[in-house]
Amino acid sequence: MRKTRLAVHAAHRLRRHFDDGQLYVNLHGQQHSPVDPDDALARFLRALGVAESEIPLGLDARAELYRSLLADRRVLVMLDGAADESQIEPLLPGSGSCGVLITSRARLAALPCTRLHLKVLDFGSAIRMLARIVGDDRVSADPLAGRELVRLCGYLPLAVRVAGAKLVAHPHWKISGLVSRLVDERRRIAELRHGALDVRGSFDLSYQRIDPQARRLLRRLGLLGLSVFSSRVAEQLLETDRHTAEGTVDRLIDAQMLDIADTEPAGGMWFRLHELVRIYARDQAEIEEDSQEILRITALGRDCTARLAVDVPVQAGAAERQAGAAERWNTAWKNWEAEASVGSY
Repeated sequence: MRKTRLAVHAAHRLRRHFDDGQLYVNLHGQQHSPVDPDDALARFLRALGVAESEIPLGLDARAELYRSLLADRRVLVMLDGAADESQIEPLLPGSGSCGVLITSRARLAALPCTRLHLKVLDFGSAIRMLARIVGDDRVSADPLAGRELVRLCGYLPLAVRVAGAKLVAHPHWKISGLVSRLVDERRRIAELRHGALDVRGSFDLSYQRIDPQARRLLRRLGLLGLSVFSSRVAEQLLETDRHTAEGTVDRLIDAQMLDIADTEPAGGMWFRLHELVRIYARDQAEIEEDSQEILRITALGRDCTARLAVDVPVQAGAAERQAGAAERWNTAWKNWEAEASVGSY
């Protein structure tokens, strides 16, 4: 919804540059049944004045008519919630006089366009969003609880909206009361739902679109319990080679279920798992993973966390700390593997 609001705002700002109007379609790319480009073209053709009886059959014929109608017009086309490039390409005007705004969870790397990646909110923006929903007075009455609430939401816009909607629906609730409901990680994802707003449902749609190996890595990262990890960790969790592990991590990044956290001086990379995604991934692991695998990876996470609890000088630079952490990770994995081979776990 945040992407849509920004795109709609941009469309209003750009309106004067496109005298012949705007076309909008919600492609429902993250739903179970995305809009077929054939159907989207039929909607556009009707909006452009083509009679129902004159709309041709077939994707190619509709795309050809659509582009011919836009050839001499200045129209802004907004494609909201696109699934992938194959859904978008038939809907592109093909005319330099037209503009296109696209929102999508996918990176759409094959499209030659300017990209704007929306990250999670900063603290101030999250608090302002909450205040707009529930009212300034309610947030000001308990600022510490408001701060804690947006933190537990991971500064994720959808989660903050859900929390705000629940408070509006229950005006007798204190913000601290909702905080107490969200503190328990076992309940947090389930609590972040109100009506059609559903954090788990949003994650489910992204999870279902990735391949089985990417799902497996995500689940095991959730069990490991760490928000930042290196590609070495992915190798070990998948029990595979480096290139396969890196490819799997790349697919999770493309699905926007992981972010790049930092790079090491030697060229290695560190990745970040959003707190709510981590909790979701653990929940999925407990549903889908074998009980022995759950015990093994959970124990590994505790062990590696303990081994990483080594003092690093505060004044050390970020790169130095990351390099030191990478070395400790490698040591932790080697020690754990040696112990596991003689039945320590």
